[in-house]
Amino acid sequence: MDYAPSRTIPAEYRAVRQKHNFLEVCRTPELAVEVSLQPYRILDVDAVIVFSDILIPAGAMGFAVRTYR
Repeated sequence: MDYAPSRTIPAEYRAVRQKHNFLEVCRTPELAVEVSLQPYRILDVDAVIVFSDILIPAGAMGFAVRTYR
């Protein structure tokens, strides 16, 4: 099953995103856990993919990381 949070469970994911920007969700463990567990709870799948972004390690290495809408 392909999973894209904004398409598969739009209301739940967007509710989190209305309050927090993308990088904040990636960098806040509680928020990352919440969006990671949404498909598990809603779609009754067998596994969880941890929500993050490929740029998080770059930020940890001292590079400036920003997102634009």
